[in-house]
Amino acid sequence: MKPEIVLFYRFSGFKFFSSCNTTLFIIMSASKKISYTESLAELDEILKKLDNVEMPLEELSPLVKRASSIIERCKQQLFEVDAEIQQMLDELE
Repeated sequence: MKPEIVLFYRFSGFKFFSSCNTTLFIIMSASKKISYTESLAELDEILKKLDNVEMPLEELSPLVKRASSIIERCKQQLFEVDAEIQQMLDELE
């Protein structure tokens, strides 16, 4: 049995693991929380790529999945900020 070769990449707070026998895995780095602004910038880049009519079809699904993940993260961040603001307002009453 051949040993599996694993590649490791770090990009914008994410760790990417890839190997010749598996697909690409993206794991959020525990050391850095990605800001809402960074998320929106990444989403904007994805949207620009999706606007490209010459993009290979094979790249469409991973980009849409990534965009969906970013949107979910942004929604969660908005809910957290909303809860914090509501708590502060409640304390003022």
